[in-house]
Amino acid sequence: MKFGDPYLILAAIAAVAVAIGLRLLFPKKFLNTITYSDLELVKDTKNRRNIWLWLAYFCLGSGLLFLVLAAGQPLLRQSFLKTTIEGRDIVIIMDYSYSMDFSTKSWAAEQAVMRFIKERPDGDRVSLIIFGDEAYHLNPLSRDKKSIAFYLQEQSQKTDGKYLGGTYLYGPLKMAIKDLREMGQAKEKVIIMFSDGDAPILLEQKTDLVFQIIRLKIRFYFIGVGMSNAGDIISVVEQSNSKLFLVETEELNKAFLEINLLEKSAIKTVNVATDINAVKDFLAAGLIFWTICFILLFKV
Repeated sequence: MKFGDPYLILAAIAAVAVAIGLRLLFPKKFLNTITYSDLELVKDTKNRRNIWLWLAYFCLGSGLLFLVLAAGQPLLRQSFLKTTIEGRDIVIIMDYSYSMDFSTKSWAAEQAVMRFIKERPDGDRVSLIIFGDEAYHLNPLSRDKKSIAFYLQEQSQKTDGKYLGGTYLYGPLKMAIKDLREMGQAKEKVIIMFSDGDAPILLEQKTDLVFQIIRLKIRFYFIGVGMSNAGDIISVVEQSNSKLFLVETEELNKAFLEINLLEKSAIKTVNVATDINAVKDFLAAGLIFWTICFILLFKV
């Protein structure tokens, strides 16, 4: 236990000491000023051993002690175990370029992404990026799973049978890395990219991607479906010590399931201490002791 303002205790003790001193120095004068008889409070020496009287004195002193301590703003420390789920910031990149077949690849990807988002714990934030020859945000990093699903469904309807141009792999990856660098809050940062990887990446761009992924400790998962000319993106995955999934369209769910298992949220238990203001408790204890004291005095 500690006190928010211990000097008030000294002030209270001084006030009590002054009161007792005045009582000892001027007993008759003091007795003349009180409005109740002292006969019931001060007993004959024969009654000093009366247990009720001693209990009354004890309660009187205890009540005074609690009231003096209450003046110092007592703080009681309370410890408890707090369990938290450490969330992740996850950016999912989806390819809507010419090389993607909307009737199979993109539709399957949307379903797999939807299921993946629904299975993430509440602590995770997810952002969606789609790309063709340009990259576009569907939503910023968010924990609102319903909103994320809505944006994905809305985009699916907008792009029904429509492509977003050619494949530009560097653009969406650079955008995702920038999001995680500037807006990421979680310790764990993840990028999941779904594409056929059918596009070249310049050497300086590959070097930049590898450097940023390693520097920011981003876990990068590339899911490749029907890959044919994907040497550059595979090089980025290998050099950044990331993970590559080569799957057929019907195996997309398995890839996302494995990523879900790899990205289990850590459960952290910590011992938390907090100070609770106990002024009311001390005041209540003091008044209770004084109430008992007066009840005992009436008995004797």
